[in-house]
Amino acid sequence: MQQMCGVYGKLESSGIGLHFDNLTEQVDDYTFAEGMIALPVSMLVFLLMGFYLDKVLPKKYGETRSPLFCFSKRFCCSCCDSAGQD
Repeated sequence: MQQMCGVYGKLESSGIGLHFDNLTEQVDDYTFAEGMIALPVSMLVFLLMGFYLDKVLPKKYGETRSPLFCFSKRFCCSCCDSAGQD
C-alpha cells in the first residue's frame, strides 16, 4: 500500500497524473497496477487466516479445533456427505 501511494504521489507531483494509460509505468521498480493486484490478494489471505484462527485459537465458549482440522476427512467431505442425504 505504501509503495502504491509512493507511485501515485510521484506521478501526481511530476504533473503526469495517474491514468489508465500509465498504470503499468514503473516508478522505483514498482507499478500502480501491481499494488491494485496485491490488495485483493492480501485481503483474501487475511480473511482466510482470520477464519482459520477463529476455529483454532482457544475461546471461553465453543469448540476449539486442532491446528490440522482442515486436513481431516470429516472437514473435507462434510459437504459431500450432507448433499446425498434426503
